[in-house]
Amino acid sequence: MAKLRKKRIFALTISLVLAGSTINEAVEYITKVYAKNEISDIDGEELLKETTEFINKFNTDNLLIKEEDKEEEKNQIIADLYNKCINDKEFTLMCNALDVSLSDIKYYLLDNADVITMEPSVENVKRYIFNKETKLLERAGEETYNYLLNDETGKTILKYSIMYRVDPLLMYGLFKQESNLDHVGHLPGVNEYSGAIGIGQHEKTTLGGTYKAHNYATGKKDTITSTATNLRNLDNNVKATTMKVKTYINKYEGNIGLALISYNFGSNRGKDVAEAAASDYGISVEELATSTEQSKVNSVLRHAENLSNNPSDYFDTSSTSYGDGEYVIRIAKRVVDNTDCNYLYGQIDKENNVVTLIDITNPEKIKYIKTTYTDYVDNNIDALSHVKELAKK
Repeated sequence: MAKLRKKRIFALTISLVLAGSTINEAVEYITKVYAKNEISDIDGEELLKETTEFINKFNTDNLLIKEEDKEEEKNQIIADLYNKCINDKEFTLMCNALDVSLSDIKYYLLDNADVITMEPSVENVKRYIFNKETKLLERAGEETYNYLLNDETGKTILKYSIMYRVDPLLMYGLFKQESNLDHVGHLPGVNEYSGAIGIGQHEKTTLGGTYKAHNYATGKKDTITSTATNLRNLDNNVKATTMKVKTYINKYEGNIGLALISYNFGSNRGKDVAEAAASDYGISVEELATSTEQSKVNSVLRHAENLSNNPSDYFDTSSTSYGDGEYVIRIAKRVVDNTDCNYLYGQIDKENNVVTLIDITNPEKIKYIKTTYTDYVDNNIDALSHVKELAKK
């Protein structure tokens, strides 16, 4: 009888604890109740010890079960999200263009499961993979990054930049320079219209041109013909502009400086600049295009400025000016938030204690590096040379 009573007392104590009482409160209550009923063989200390041990084990087992359930739920969320990602056409096209495989996506999801399951969506996965591959947020800054990912015009620029593998920052800078990102305001019949059409400012003399570029999202070659009608459409205008820039980048072995000059001056005048700069060093245009030596880069910029101010020195014309001789530098400034720069590669600003480097000859991405000038002075290091070395890494 005593053993049976002991089990009942233990069970009642556990029930009180599970109902919300503390262990001490439950033991004290049970002891008092049984004392009133003149049952005095209850060992309060033993009951307290046994109840504590049971509750601790119960809590531990319950926690393990919850953790197992939580892990299983997390794995299910990841599996569902993976299936959504690979069945999302826009997502898979982006991954194709960035050369991201299905296994890369799976590893990303597994490695970042804790963060992803907090807010699981294809859009969030897409943003992470995109930024991981392009380092856009790090290079562009938050304002430009958010514009490219959230604004409708920005998203269009980003889409075609990824599709044809042109640095999104380069295209952002170009469109910013050409039209301040205002497509509608630069269409025929609008106050800002100057004869060139839309966000990419396609001149009438270039209409009818056909541009071709490899689409890294589909794996096929795309073709577009620029007409006054199709360039009125934002999507077509951005697409044609990006394909045109990509054509020049390919033509000049990835040299973005020469590509931009050709976009502004036109193909023939861009060729004039390239040949004149190459002639300065007795090398071919191909050798010039693949060189990153400061002097050769400056030679290209110098001839671009000379052709703009003295066009008859380069081709048969009666015009006294042509194009924009500082087009490359203007775009570089647009890309890095209008930071002053005197050269394509960089400058030392002693007053503000900053060394700035802007390299847009790299076909993969524009590099922008800022370092502290006194760090170099204190260590007797040539600042610009060192920053250029950083850019190569």
